[in-house]
Amino acid sequence: MSEFDLCRYALEEAGSNPRVKARALHKQLTDLGFADGKVPIKTIAKSLDIHEIRFDANLAFEGAVVMTPNTSYGSILVKHAPKPRMRFTIAHELFHFLSVQHQPVNGAFNCKASDMRVGADFKPRTAEQKARAKHYRQEAEANQFAAEILMRYARVRKRVNAEPNLEHVLSISHEFGVSKEAAARHYVSRNGDPVAILFIEDGLLRYAEKSEEFPWVKIRSGQAVPYVPKARPGSKLSDVDEDDILNWVDLPKRH
Repeated sequence: MSEFDLCRYALEEAGSNPRVKARALHKQLTDLGFADGKVPIKTIAKSLDIHEIRFDANLAFEGAVVMTPNTSYGSILVKHAPKPRMRFTIAHELFHFLSVQHQPVNGAFNCKASDMRVGADFKPRTAEQKARAKHYRQEAEANQFAAEILMRYARVRKRVNAEPNLEHVLSISHEFGVSKEAAARHYVSRNGDPVAILFIEDGLLRYAEKSEEFPWVKIRSGQAVPYVPKARPGSKLSDVDEDDILNWVDLPKRH
């Protein structure tokens, strides 16, 4: 696909808010006749002065963007991974490049896999995290932009406003060419209901993504979770099963 005629100045005028900047970019794409289908993120990046996107299986981090001193041009490096994951990484690094407020270290943003999961509601707790609060804020903003540009809200609104259902997460993942994890995180962040999605591997919790209104998930990363039913034959989902909520969360105490 040839490059789009995109205006980088108009995106700078949109300000630093990642959702507003994503909407401004979607408006340009719509004006050019591209409103449907999977977002061609590589073409978009190259249309916005990213001169090279290089994929490297041996990269020590998930992604990076290297800029010229005046940020006129940039190059994006991406660790080789499944295509949906690499698409998210490109969008993430593109926001670092486009945001004049983001400050790289030694001319580059070197983003780890854990940086790709930092949410807008992340609150530094340890002394090390507090010392790097700016870093986490920048990573959260880049993640929010990546989600908004890859999963246009106008096209996911009905699903996030409907009754919570993991089928919606799978359909978002398939339609927009993003990983199931990225779709799940976006689904939670845009959902108006108190919802949570837990990512489990080999019976242990990797991490939990929850809305602000959802109670505190008391299971910690690395801890065993209560029994989880297996997927139905021929399906990616299990039957809906009831469980005691106190096995999973700490409910506020009543006075």
